[in-house]
Amino acid sequence: MPAFTRFRPLLRFRLRTLFVLAVVVGLVFAWIHAGREQRERVAGMTKSNPSAVVLYDYELHDDGTLNRPGEPPGPVWLRERIGVDYLADVAGVDLMYPTDADIAHLARFPNLRRLHFERSIDLTDAGLEPLLDLKQLEFLVLGEPDQITDAGLRTLGQMKSLADLRLHRGRHMTDAGIAALKRSLPHCRITIVDVYEEEVLARWVPCSSLP
Repeated sequence: MPAFTRFRPLLRFRLRTLFVLAVVVGLVFAWIHAGREQRERVAGMTKSNPSAVVLYDYELHDDGTLNRPGEPPGPVWLRERIGVDYLADVAGVDLMYPTDADIAHLARFPNLRRLHFERSIDLTDAGLEPLLDLKQLEFLVLGEPDQITDAGLRTLGQMKSLADLRLHRGRHMTDAGIAALKRSLPHCRITIVDVYEEEVLARWVPCSSLP
């Protein structure tokens, strides 16, 4: 029997082992890359807006509402050594005084399911457009959107994944625009709150004037 024939089963075993090893190594490197990339995105978000509160998937219920205190995945020693960004996905962000630039940064988190914006007085219609890239977004709070018009409402109406939308009525929004929004999202629970009064708006400080 030729020597090659005798060693063929061993060769097959070694090739199979090398293939499995290559797959495992590839998965490990992909996991490390994803964790490092998410950590960098989180750092960029908090640098852009220091008010940012980043929420991971274990901190949210399925409907996007808060689940605190949630239990982080993995053993404590591993979380302390490598950080939670390697073990969980960013699923929510809460912001005060969000800007258009902040929203553009959020589009880099594809697994976002919850966004909560307060004092959105610097946010424009164009600034909402990057939210269309968030195909898993279910829960959105848009507080005090002073500059948002019916055009911005039309953008919100294209976000078919939304299940719960809570919106302060801006002074540039019309009844027709709100009605169109509700028609566009028939399966979304939409709460509209009328809070706009000139004397209230006068007390708000634009984000651009903050130190």
